[in-house]
Parts: sequence; structure tokens; C-alpha cells
Amino acid sequence: MKRLVIIGLEHTFLQMVMDQVRELAAGEIKARTVSLNELAEKPLAADETALYFSRGVKAIVEKMSPLCRHYIYARREALVFNMRDLFALEPGKKILVVNDIKTNTEEMTKDLESFGLDHRFFPYYPDEPLPQEIDRVVTAGERMLVPLTLTGIPVIDIGLRFISLDTVYAIFDHFGIPYTHACLARHYMRTMMMLSDKWPVLGEERFRRPAWFGIRDDISAPFTFEDLVRESPAMKAFCRDVKRMAATPTPIHIHGRTGTGKTKISQAVHNASPFAQGPFISINCAARPPEILERELFGWEDGSVTHKSLFEAAENGTLCIEEINRLPEKLQAGLLQAITEGQIIHSNGSGVVDINVRLITTSSLHLEKLSPMIFNQELTFLITRHICRVPTLPERMEDFEPLIANYLSTGLGKPHCTVPRETVDALRAHTWEGNVQELYNVLQHAAVCMSGDRLSIHNLPYYITRQASAEQPLDPPGEDDFSTITRDITTHGFLEENREILKIYQEGKAKNQAYGRAMMLKRLQEKGFSLSQQQLRLKLERMNKLGLLIVRPGRGGTTISAKGEQYLNTL
Repeated sequence: MKRLVIIGLEHTFLQMVMDQVRELAAGEIKARTVSLNELAEKPLAADETALYFSRGVKAIVEKMSPLCRHYIYARREALVFNMRDLFALEPGKKILVVNDIKTNTEEMTKDLESFGLDHRFFPYYPDEPLPQEIDRVVTAGERMLVPLTLTGIPVIDIGLRFISLDTVYAIFDHFGIPYTHACLARHYMRTMMMLSDKWPVLGEERFRRPAWFGIRDDISAPFTFEDLVRESPAMKAFCRDVKRMAATPTPIHIHGRTGTGKTKISQAVHNASPFAQGPFISINCAARPPEILERELFGWEDGSVTHKSLFEAAENGTLCIEEINRLPEKLQAGLLQAITEGQIIHSNGSGVVDINVRLITTSSLHLEKLSPMIFNQELTFLITRHICRVPTLPERMEDFEPLIANYLSTGLGKPHCTVPRETVDALRAHTWEGNVQELYNVLQHAAVCMSGDRLSIHNLPYYITRQASAEQPLDPPGEDDFSTITRDITTHGFLEENREILKIYQEGKAKNQAYGRAMMLKRLQEKGFSLSQQQLRLKLERMNKLGLLIVRPGRGGTTISAKGEQYLNTL
């Protein structure tokens, strides 16, 4: 059988490539996807061929999967149909090319220049001055990276790029699949047009998106408590308490924000429990339609054929139900019965089965705060008798650099990689809403862009470096500058209110937290200041223009600038 493994960074992008291969190969190729996050758990076999998209990815795969001998380099190109607005421009335009990392930006710039258009294309680098008088911006699904200073400049989004036709020819040739160039080219264009309508925009959210959805049926879980980085007091206390819970047969509920590592922790609990010799099986409720979830979770009988439930498959081991807050109400009753009676009823009601499993549940929401109309209160009580909250990354910053070193070494096969201080500082300056998972995803992007064993700040994704460059210390302002700022603030409002806003942002920065307007209004009210949304917005805009604040787009929030801290100290 022809076996292809699609290797890359983002799970969504890998799934898109999988869709292309399936449509084009029509069953001739058995394909699977592996993100760099999963490579240590899912190494490539000797009879598999790796399809990769950058030299850096290949270097990592070669270290992590030494048995793999066959590689195909995949080029990407834009869908010409999505470039019609670019082709319609009058000649002589100055166009800024915006993408997520330097290599992708430069590759995209070269591709655009190869069309022979009579325009000048400039690759966007966040730490370099922008060219003068830009007429248009072209991006491939990265609108959130367009510089704020170019607000008002028309943006042409040509959408995500897909595997090129030359790459498709190379895949067919490698596996000996017969074709004619003309027929495959026509099939290729029809397929790309059809698939492009349903492809999502990745955006900054991809760095926070979990890399796996569905069912994991490993006989043994690979992660233990010894594999978890725990230099911080918060993580040491967490691991101590959870180990004690693991030693009991009682259900354990793991609560934590997206990206805190709940899946790995559930595996560590399994390996530290009396059920460690049994199988470990996990299912993600957020990834399955209700009817499929019911069949998989509780099993069913089809005539004379009995399909085992996950409870039965996990017999004498552990069943982990992830994102249990997404479990449909109908299935909550079945789970309640399984816990209280030690039995399940197959989904079509045809059989009752005794079960013996250790149950672990996870969620990113507080189950206790959910309405009884959404989640069964009795079930909440049963599964949260042992509950543990995973610390967020900002709560365990003592682990920050050990996490980087550990993941580069064990997760990406780069034990000799050095990370300069300026790179660490740029990473530390980020808010990390996606926690450890987001940090790992960012390191993946950086690692594939590296040359040698030095992870430069220039290898980081642009949404990180743009923020870091915006927070570089300014030359100390003089007294006249501060006097001008004070006059400006008092002309448009009260100095004490602005001073309190700066103080709150400074306190947040010390905790590696940025605040949106809603949180700022709440904090101001706690301190006795009552402002409307409109009043706060105007004050933030004024202080941003004065250079006292750094206002990030989207969910990035707002924080105080170096100049703002200097000004606050003078007050």
C-alpha cells in the first residue's frame, strides 16, 4: 500500500492538505497527518513517505524518525482565482506582502513576482521600517498581522496557499500512479476551487488551537509526572496533590484553560494509578457529533455484530473524557449510571455491560458554574470529588525557560539548541492566552526556520516579534516631554483617572497580564473610579497616541509601555 505522511505545524493546515490528497488520489494513497507536536508519539515507519513543507521540518523528522527514508518536498501556491483583484490593479503599485514568518513571506513575495505583474512587492518584516507610500497590502490569510499604521490601505487577501501542481505530479510519480498531465491538471484545478470554499482562515488562533481531536486508543499512555516540567511552586504543589488523587480509584476531574496540558496530565495520572497496567483511552467531546459520540462512548449492536464501547475497551484501565462540558444532556444520564452502578447500556438499548475503569474528565470551563439545564448537577458532584486546576503559564513563569529547553530537546530533537536572551525576553513579553500549547506551537514555527542550533528572535512568528519590538525601551523622555503629556491629559480629562489606569496596567504587566476594556472598567470600579465605556475608550486612545500604552489588536489586550512606566514614576 502507498503510505504518505503529511508533516507540518498547524493541525488545520494539515487537514486541508489531507483533503487535497484524498480528492486527487481517489483512494490510491493511504495518508495520515502528523504535526510536530505528535512526532515523538507517532514516528514515521520505514515504509512511509514524508510530505514536508520546509527544510527545517525535514531536519526535525530525520532526527525524530530515523527509519523514514523517503521524502517529498511540497511547494505551495496561491489559487489564481483569489488573485483577480491583484491582477485588476493598474500597473506601478507599491505592494506590501504580509505573512506569518520570514521564510513564508519571502517565498510568497517570489511567487507574486513570478507572475510578471508590473508592481513592486515588498516583504513585511515587523522589526524594519515600512516602505514609503504603500498602495496595497497582499496577505495569505494573515490580516491580523497588517501593520496598524496602514489602516485605510486596501488589503487583498489571496487566501491560504495549497500544494502546487508540480508537487502533485511528484507524489504521483513517486508512488507510480498512472496519469496524463492534462487530465490531472484539470482535476487539480476543479478540486482546488471546490476545497477553497470551505477552507478556514488560520489567523493568530492557530497558535492556541489544540493539535489533536478525536479518539486516542494507546494501550499505554507515554507521559508520566516525571515528564512534566515543574520548577515553579505552583506546578510542584499541583503535581504533589494530583499524585495523591491518582493513587485512589475515585474519578478525577482536571480543570484548566486551553493549552495548559490537561491531556498529558491525564496520562500521568493513569501511569501513577492502580490502573496503570491497563489501557488508556481518551475521547474529546468537542470533536464528535452527538450521535457518533453516543455510539463510541456506550457501544451498540448491529444485528449479530456487537461494537464495544470505550468503557469496555478501557476495561481495567483508564477512560479519559476530554471537554466533558460539551457532553450532550442525553449522554450525561448514561455516564451518571456508569459511575453509580458500574454498568452501561449500549446506545440502542440492546445490552447491559458491567465495567471496571478509572474515569478521568477534563474541561476548560468550571462545571460548578454551568446551569443545571446544561450540565447535570449530580454528575458534576460525582466527577469533581477529586478536582484539580492546572496552573496557567503566567502562573508558573519559573517554568518558562525550562519548558522551552525541554520541548526543544525532547519534542523537537534539538538538545543543543541555544536561545539568546533577547529571544527569551520577546517570548516572555507575550500574554500566552493559549498557555503551554501556544508556547510549543510558537517554538515549532521558530525551529523550522532556524539555521544551525541558534533560535534567533528573527525565527519567531511575526505576531510575537511585532509585539516585542513595540515594547522596546524608548530613550528616556525629558522633563519638557512629560510636562507636555501632563498638559495634554489635563486638557482632555482628570490626571488622577489616567494615573490610576496606568497603575493598573503596570500591576498587570508585573504579572505578565494584559487587560481589555471590560477588565479595566472592573478594576477601576474596585478602586472607586466610575467611567463609561466611551470615556475609557477615549482615554486609552489618548494615552496610546502619547506613547504611554501599547494597544494590541484582537484579544492581545493593552499594557503599559516603557515610556508609560517612566511617566508614571514621575507622578
